[in-house]
Amino acid sequence: MNIPIQKAFLSLLIAVHGATASFAGQTGYHDFKGLTRAIHSLAGEFRELRVESLGKSHAGLDIWAVSLTDGKTENPALCIIGGAEGSDLASTEITLSMMRHIAEKRMGSDSTALRLKQIRFYFLPRINPDAAESAFGKPVRENVLNTRPLDLDADGVKGEDGCDDLNGDGLITTMRIEDPEGEYMQDTLYPHLMRKALPERGEKGRYKMFSEGLDNDKDGLFNEDPKGGVNINRNFSFNYRFFQAGSGPHPVSEPESRAVADFLFSHPDIAAVLSFGPPDNLNHPPEIKEAPEQALKPGMEEEPQPVTAVLPEDAKIIAAVSGSFAKTCGFRDPPPCEKGEGCLADWIYFHLGRWSFSTRPWWPPLIRDPEPQPPDSSTSPGKPKTDGPDEKGRKEDTLAYEKRLWKWMEKTGRTDQFIPWTPVKHPDFPDQKAKTGGFRPFSATCPPPDSLEGLGLKFAEFAVKLASLLPRISIRTKIEKLQDSVFRLTVYLTNEGFLPTCTALGKKVQWNRKVLTELKPDPAVRIASGQIHEQIECLKGSGGTASRSWILTGPTGSRIALRAGCPVSATAEEIVVLK
Repeated sequence: MNIPIQKAFLSLLIAVHGATASFAGQTGYHDFKGLTRAIHSLAGEFRELRVESLGKSHAGLDIWAVSLTDGKTENPALCIIGGAEGSDLASTEITLSMMRHIAEKRMGSDSTALRLKQIRFYFLPRINPDAAESAFGKPVRENVLNTRPLDLDADGVKGEDGCDDLNGDGLITTMRIEDPEGEYMQDTLYPHLMRKALPERGEKGRYKMFSEGLDNDKDGLFNEDPKGGVNINRNFSFNYRFFQAGSGPHPVSEPESRAVADFLFSHPDIAAVLSFGPPDNLNHPPEIKEAPEQALKPGMEEEPQPVTAVLPEDAKIIAAVSGSFAKTCGFRDPPPCEKGEGCLADWIYFHLGRWSFSTRPWWPPLIRDPEPQPPDSSTSPGKPKTDGPDEKGRKEDTLAYEKRLWKWMEKTGRTDQFIPWTPVKHPDFPDQKAKTGGFRPFSATCPPPDSLEGLGLKFAEFAVKLASLLPRISIRTKIEKLQDSVFRLTVYLTNEGFLPTCTALGKKVQWNRKVLTELKPDPAVRIASGQIHEQIECLKGSGGTASRSWILTGPTGSRIALRAGCPVSATAEEIVVLK
C-alpha cells in the first residue's frame, strides 16, 4: 500500500470509526464510546469477527474481547492484549489496526491466508478502560488507576486529594517550587528539563517538584489520593506488591483483572499471548541462566523455591522470537526494560504457564545528532547553557528518556508538546515562586496519530509470523504384524511448529493441557496392550517427536481411527488399517 493510499485509508478509518478528539486536540485516538463503535464496525465488516464483553469495569465500561475464527474447527490461538497501562492509548489503536490487517490477510487464498485460517485470534484492545478515559475528560491527565474508591494515603478519607488545573490550560502537567531544600535543579544542557541534583558532584537542588495540584487535605503531600484506586497492570498475582499504592487490596481484586484472568484460564487453546507494556521481553529478551547446582547436606531435602526468573529452556525460545520480532518490525534503540510488579505479561508466563511476549507499542526514535554546543547563557528550550558540571561521562543519565523525547520533538517540529514553565499563584506556597510546565500528557507514550496505521501494519506482520510459530502436530504410523491377527501399532507424533506445546514452566504450574492420543478401533479390534487414551506431557518445537505403541488383535483389514493433539495445536487425524 503506497503512502497516499495509506493516508486516505487512515482518514476513512477515523471517519467511519468515530475517532474522538484526543489529548493533543487531534483525532486518531478513541475514547470508550469511539472504541465501542470501532469494534462493532469492524465486526460488521468481517463476518468472522465476534464481539463479546468480558465484564464491566468499576465505572461500568465493557472490557471488550474480539475473536477471529471460523468457529468450525479446533485450532490453536494467539491472544493480543492492549491497554493494560492506563496511559497507553497507542496499543489500543494498534490492536484495532492489527485486527483489520489480520482479518484481511485471512480472506486471501495464498499460503499465508490458508495458515491463518488454521489459527484463532483473540483481541482485547483495552483492559483498563477507566484509566484511559482520563485522556478524554477535562482536565486531560495521565492516569493508570481505575475508579475503585480507595484511601491511598491511609488518612481515613477516600479520594480527597487529586490533581488540580492551576493555570486553567486544561492539562495536568508538572509544577516546580523554588525552595532551598529542594532536590531538583535545571539540567545543565537542557535547562527546561528538571533532574535531581547530585551532591557528590557538587550540585545543589533549588526546586521541589510535584504533579500539578493543591494540597487539598493539608497533609503536606500533593495529588497522593486521587479518586481512582487500582492500576490493573499491577494487580496480577506474580510479584504482586502488597500495600503498594495502586496495587489494589489483594491480587486480582478488580473486575478488570479478574475478567482477563478468567478469559485466559477458560481458553486452553491460547498458546501464546502478545501484550503491550513496559516489561519488554521482545526487545530485551531474558538472560539465559542455568540454575546453579546446590549441594545438600546428608539427611537434608531440597526445599522447593518459587520460580522468579525465566527458565533457561524458555529463555532460549523467547530470544529466538525476539530476533524474529526485530527482523520483522525493524524497531531500533528501545528504552530500557522496566521490571514488572504484578503485571499481566509476567503473570501469563509465571502463573498461567503460557508463552508471553510483551513490548512497548512505541517510543520516540533516538536522534543520533551530536550533543548541542552551548553558544550563550540562554535558558530557552533547545538552547543549552554551560554553567555547572559537564554531563558527559555520567554512569546513568536520569533524564535520558526526556532528552531523547525532546530531541525527537525538535527534529520533527513538535516542540509545542512541551509547555513552557509559567508562573502561577499557589496558595500552599504563598511566599515562593511556583511555575507549571513540562511535557504535555501522553506525549512521551503516544505517537502522533498519523503513525498509528504504520505501527499497526508492522505489528500485524509480526503477529502473522508469531502465528506461524505455534505448535503443529503431525502423525506418522507404523504397523507390524507379529503373528496372525496380532499387530503392533506405533505412532510417532511430531511438532512441526517452532514453539513447544508447553513452556518448561508450564510443566511446573500444571495448567497446560498435555498432548492426547486417542484410538477408536473397529468393534472387532481389541487393545491387548496400551490404553485408548495416551498422554504426552510436552512436544518440543522444530521437530520434537515422541512415540506410543499398542498391541492390537483383530482381523486383517480392520481400521483404527487415530486422533492426536492438544488445545494449543490443531488435532491431527489418520485412519490406520491392520495389514
